[in-house]
Amino acid sequence: MIGVGGGSFLSDRVSVNRESRWTLAVPFTIVALLVAIYLVSGPLIESAISQSLFVRCLIVIALVGLAAMPMGMCFPLGLRLFRNYSGECLPWMWGVNGATGVLASVSAVVISMWSGINTSLLLAIACYALLALPARILRSRL
Repeated sequence: MIGVGGGSFLSDRVSVNRESRWTLAVPFTIVALLVAIYLVSGPLIESAISQSLFVRCLIVIALVGLAAMPMGMCFPLGLRLFRNYSGECLPWMWGVNGATGVLASVSAVVISMWSGINTSLLLAIACYALLALPARILRSRL
């Protein structure tokens, strides 16, 4: 939560206008971090098995926190994009965000149990890569 909150805090410093490049930078930063986690997590888990619980928890916190920071920027930036169209849609965006957050977390657990954590992580990478499309479309309409 600290990483997501930090990303949300930092999102205020990102300009939301037609010329800004964050619509590609933020999703692809998330994708790059998730790919790095995907590549590093296997060997890291193997080497950390013999470590104490505290060390293993620190490793997980570092990996999750690193990716969470740019993830926390997405919703506030999206709200700012939608605010340019209509302030009336903002409560709906909060509702959609809450519902999709619950659905995504349950889906991630089901996919991980059924097909493995790597499949879940690969699907997350694909979803965040696709995030650039609606962000670019909304930005182009400013």
